[in-house]
Amino acid sequence: MLSLTQMCQLTGVSRRTLQGYNTMGLLKHRGTTPGGYWLYDESDMDRLQIIQLLRRFSFTRKDILSILPEQDLPLEDVLAGLRASLLERREQLDLLLNLLDPVRFQQIAVLPVSDAGASS
Repeated sequence: MLSLTQMCQLTGVSRRTLQGYNTMGLLKHRGTTPGGYWLYDESDMDRLQIIQLLRRFSFTRKDILSILPEQDLPLEDVLAGLRASLLERREQLDLLLNLLDPVRFQQIAVLPVSDAGASS
C-alpha cells in the first residue's frame, strides 16, 4: 500500500489534486493508517495514470467521472470501456463536424469577391 505522500511523489500529482479526486469520487483512497493517513494500492496508481492521460487531452474531471467505471474493475476492463466511450464520442463529433461543413461552405459562397487581383 502507498501513502498519500508516496502516491504524490511517484506520480507527480499534488496532494490537493488527489484530495479533490477523492472528494468527487474519481479516485478514492483504499483505507487509512492508524494515524489517519490515506492509503492507495497499485490499481489506484493505474487509474490515476488514466485520469492524468485524459486530463492531458482536455477532459474535465466531470467528463472523466462519467467515462471511468467504478474503481475496482481490472485495468483491461477499464481500458475497454474507455475505448468504447471514446469511440462513441468520436462518432458524435464526426456527426457534428459533418453538420457544420455545409454551413461553412455556404458562408464562403456568400463572401464578396475582391477585385484586388484583377487587371484592368
